[in-house]
Order: sequence, then C-alpha cells, then structure tokens
Amino acid sequence: QSKADIERIKEHNLGVIGTAAQMYLKDLDADANSCKGPVQFSLQDVNLKITTDDGGTEYHLLGEVGSGSNWVSCHIAYTCALEEFFLSQESCVPNFVVYDQPSQVYFPKMQAGDLQQLMEKKDVDGNADLMDYISVRKMFVTLSKSIEKSCGRWQAIVLEHANEDIYKGIPRVVEVKEWRNGKKLIPEWWISGKRPEK
Repeated sequence: QSKADIERIKEHNLGVIGTAAQMYLKDLDADANSCKGPVQFSLQDVNLKITTDDGGTEYHLLGEVGSGSNWVSCHIAYTCALEEFFLSQESCVPNFVVYDQPSQVYFPKMQAGDLQQLMEKKDVDGNADLMDYISVRKMFVTLSKSIEKSCGRWQAIVLEHANEDIYKGIPRVVEVKEWRNGKKLIPEWWISGKRPEK
C-alpha cells in the first residue's frame, strides 16, 4: 500500500473511533458546550482533541477543555470506543482496561465506603444534591453498555472507593473484592517476608 493509502485508512479508523466515543460522551458528565463533536486522537500530540464548535472545525487538546469531569468522561468514552474498534479488527491489543478511581473527580476526599457524605450533599435550596452520585453512576452504566455491545469480549477493571450503592443494579457490574479493614490486594507478608501461620 502507498503512503497515501495508509494515511487514508488511518484517518478513517480514527474517525470511526472518534464518532463512537462521541456517542458515549453524550451519556457521561461532559460539558456539552465544551465537547460538541467527535473526539479525535492526535498522534502528533499523543493526546485527545475535542471538537469545541458547532461546525466541527475547532479543536482543543483535552487539557484545554476545562474540568476534571470533562477529562474523565472523555477518557472513558474514548477507551470504550478503542476497545470496540480493536475487537472489530481482531487486534492483538489486550481486551481489558484498568480504571483507577474515576470517581475521584467528584469526591476526592471521600473516605472508603463513605457514601453518606455524598448523599448528604445539599444544593443552594437545601435539597439533596445527587448530581455527583448520578455522574459516577453514569460511568458504570457507560462501561456496561460498551461491554454489552461487544458481547462481553472486553473487560473494564475499576478500582474504586465508591461502594455498591452507586453501581448496584447495573448489568455486567460485579464487585469482585472489597479491599478494606486490613484486607489488601498486596498482603503485608509479601512485603515483610513473614508468612502468617495457618
């Protein structure tokens, strides 16, 4: 294939991924005024480029489009689209993504399992303000939709402080293990070298 053919295929594939990412972005907590069109990957900048105008001609790098909620939404949307694309190409790219505490954008100081802090948040009128709770739940729903669309052929591993009340009832979301109260992914004895007596 010629260099022009390769460039055309690359641009086509990036367009397919960007359009799929944009569909997921609509379901997440991205600012509609900042993220208006397809999400593009810039190979030159190794960064996401976000369409910021109605005409689809003005782009900004992800770091220039505001809040952490935009950033985490764009990452989740784009990684879902990437996994679906890789599966469609029978790629050798591993079919899993690890997300480390995506909810941190919404409640960075939340203690492990302290959903009460989130549920007691009030708006200016003193009513329950569940926007952050809803935004975090949307992340799990979006991951579930992408995995369902792919017939379960890719896996999202989410390491998260958010507890079951946030993701309860969402299809394909399974809590594997709760690492709290002295239970850790890396046991203490691996570090100390002193294996506990059975």
